[in-house]
Amino acid sequence: MSFPTRMLGSLPVTAIGLGCLGMSFAYGTPDRGEALATLRRALTLGVTFLDTADMYGRGHNEELLAEVVPGHRDEIVVATKFGILTGDDGRPNGVDHVDLYYQHRPDPTVPIEDTVGAMAELVSVRKVRHLGLSEASATTIRRAAVVHAIRTLPRFQDDNLDRNLDAVGTVREIADARRATSAQVALAWLLAQGADVVPIPGTKRVRDLEENAGAPDMAWVERDTTVREGVR
Repeated sequence: MSFPTRMLGSLPVTAIGLGCLGMSFAYGTPDRGEALATLRRALTLGVTFLDTADMYGRGHNEELLAEVVPGHRDEIVVATKFGILTGDDGRPNGVDHVDLYYQHRPDPTVPIEDTVGAMAELVSVRKVRHLGLSEASATTIRRAAVVHAIRTLPRFQDDNLDRNLDAVGTVREIADARRATSAQVALAWLLAQGADVVPIPGTKRVRDLEENAGAPDMAWVERDTTVREGVR
């Protein structure tokens, strides 16, 4: 099934990704069967930007992805993170290369230039295609970009968190009026902020995945003045 796409630098990805953390830990007891069903349903919906990390279930999450990748490698974009656990070369078992590889959190004891230099070596031997940083400051990103182009900048929060929480009530009211869900409105609003914004909502259930996948069809969010004024 066709799904809208966006560009992260030179990497094409689906407009909404699938965050896989909850399939392995953090939100109740993991259900392997439901997790695999969700991953496979994502592929049938056309959601092929899959985000994992070595720390998600201490490798369990990457192993789940390795079960669904065979036969679909050319259509799937695999993004994984390192920096809390360490592996041999950053690739999940059963995956021949990583499309987007980013550091989970900057290590204050290691210069970012050294870290990105080591990551760039994986690009040079074609084990990794693109690099990114997570939870890095603007200064750190600029220093890193001198060594290798950085295209992915996830998870800005800090002072914005309280403002985001203030907007929750507004989003809920808008969603109720439009017979949508709060998650759909929030995702559609993010998509309306620019073609370089790619939300990666996490879920471990098929029904939530299907709900999230409907957000790109909600073009009215971009035109709705209530949304523009109420969610900033």
